[in-house]
Amino acid sequence: VNTDIYSAVERVDISLRQNEHDHARMVLAGIPATAVTDYADLPVLVRIAVPYGEGFTFTGFINDTEPTHKSRNGRVDGGLLQEETLVCLGASSVMRGVKARMWKNFTVKDMVEVMSVDYNLSYSCPDTSPIIPSMSQRGLSDWEALTKACRQSGLAVNVHGTEIHVWNPLNAIQ
Repeated sequence: VNTDIYSAVERVDISLRQNEHDHARMVLAGIPATAVTDYADLPVLVRIAVPYGEGFTFTGFINDTEPTHKSRNGRVDGGLLQEETLVCLGASSVMRGVKARMWKNFTVKDMVEVMSVDYNLSYSCPDTSPIIPSMSQRGLSDWEALTKACRQSGLAVNVHGTEIHVWNPLNAIQ
């Protein structure tokens, strides 16, 4: 998002949780009224730098915009809209479309291998997980099916950037 037209990026909140889409909310101040819908569905990249490590890069898509008007504050940059919140979903948002598949005698890794090809993503996944005899994906997105299979297998999943990352949360605690 080109924030040069805004007077300020007030806040960026990023939420990273296992088995959920990554979320980012960016509050921008002083937007022109014509820009309210300009950014819907566009890709977004946010880099967070920290002095003690590599930091983090959030990649995803702007899913929604929420303009706000606070009449007591008057106009900002000539417009009545003082803020706009850009609601962004992470890279896993491409996996939201509902599909109908029947999975038989598969492991989470088998599922991840298929989905990594479907969405052109890399992956990291444990080689050992229980075989799931059968799972219907009727009415579920690939993301919902993957998180369901991971939970059944005692695993967790997230997608950051271009990688599906599956891990055993019990091993991560140690």
